[in-house]
Amino acid sequence: MHKTRSRWLPLWFLAVAFVLPSCASGPPPGPSPAQIAGTNAKTILIAPFNVVSSLPPELEGSTRMVSTALVEHLEAHGKKVSVIGFRAGRDLWRAATKEVRESGEKRNFENAARVYTRMIGEQIEFDVLLVPSLFIQNAKMRGLRVEWDGTTQKMKIRKGINSKRANLYLGNYGTLNVRAASIFVKILDRDGNSIQTKRSGLELIQHLEWSVKHKGGYSGTEDVKQVLRNNSPAIEDKERVRAGVRAVLSPFVSEEIPTPTSETPEVEVVPEKAGAAGAS
Repeated sequence: MHKTRSRWLPLWFLAVAFVLPSCASGPPPGPSPAQIAGTNAKTILIAPFNVVSSLPPELEGSTRMVSTALVEHLEAHGKKVSVIGFRAGRDLWRAATKEVRESGEKRNFENAARVYTRMIGEQIEFDVLLVPSLFIQNAKMRGLRVEWDGTTQKMKIRKGINSKRANLYLGNYGTLNVRAASIFVKILDRDGNSIQTKRSGLELIQHLEWSVKHKGGYSGTEDVKQVLRNNSPAIEDKERVRAGVRAVLSPFVSEEIPTPTSETPEVEVVPEKAGAAGAS
C-alpha cells in the first residue's frame, strides 16, 4: 500500500462529561485508565471534525490546521495515525444511527458509537478512535484578559488608540463577551466504549477595535467607542492550536513531546471507496 504521513478516507453532538480529580492524602495514584489506554494504543483513527454536528461557518477553514496538530502530536508519541475523510465518516455514522433506530435500542451517542466502531473495524484495524469537534462560545473579557476552557489569552487591539490608553478605557467599560473557539474530543476504544472526554480552549476569534473622537477642542471631552470584530481567518495561531491539542489529549498521551527517535511513524492509506461502501 502507498504510505504517507497522514490518511484521508472518503459522529447527535457529543455529550460533555467532566470528571474532576479528588484531593486525597497518601501515595501518588498510579496511571489513569486513559493513560493506560494511551500507552497500549498503537493505531489511532481520527474521525472527521463535526461529522455529527454542525461546524460553525467561521471555523470551516480551520479544521485542517487543528487536524494536522492532532496527527503530529500523536505521531510524536509513536502512534500510527489515520484520518477519516468527511464523506465516509458521515455516511458510516448515518448508517450506524439508522441501525440503532431500527434495532429499537435507545437512540443515544453511546449505542451509535458501538455500531460505528464495529463498522470501521470491519474495514481497518485500529486500537482507538478520536471523535473531534470544533465549537464557538462566549467568553468573558476582564481588562484585556480572557479565560475559557482552561486557557487564557490577551485580547488583541488592532486599530485605534494604543494598548496603554486602551487599558485606561477598559477599566471604565467593565467586561465584554468575546467569541472564542474550543476543541472537544471524545476518545473511544474499538468497541465504542469511552476512554476520555475533554474540551480545551484554542483561540479568540475576535479582536477589539477602538475609536476615540475628541470633542470641543483641546479642553473638550472624548467620545470613546469599542467594537469587536471577527478575525479572518478565525484560527491562525499555530502555537495556541498545538497547546490546545496537547491539553485536550492529556492524559491519554502526555502533553510533553517525547525525544524523537530515528524512525518516523507511518500512516497507511485506505481507498475512499472502502469507507463509502461500508455505509451502504
